[in-house]
Amino acid sequence: MNHQCPECGSNKIIERHMGRNVAAATGGVAGTISGVAGAAASGARIGMGLGISAGPVAATLAGMAGALIAGLLGGVSCSIAGAEIGDRLDEHVLDNRECVTCGHTFRNDDD
Repeated sequence: MNHQCPECGSNKIIERHMGRNVAAATGGVAGTISGVAGAAASGARIGMGLGISAGPVAATLAGMAGALIAGLLGGVSCSIAGAEIGDRLDEHVLDNRECVTCGHTFRNDDD
């Protein structure tokens, strides 16, 4: 769709995606932290079980690997969810468009 600046009438418009970027980054950080924290609790139990049969080094490595995987999965999934929420904010709340000619930011309510 061709958008036009309400200030100067230019059709040189870019989308800013501020909501998507901020929400995706926030979701990624929160997901990583919660994934690592959850893995630390359950990883300690698994690690203690492995420590009995495989030794303390294997138990430590297993706990660290579990925390890393859980952090990655949590970060990716929450980042995707945050991006979706941010897209909705961009569409309905934020001034997501910017005129390259005059720098005016605006939102098209007719989308």
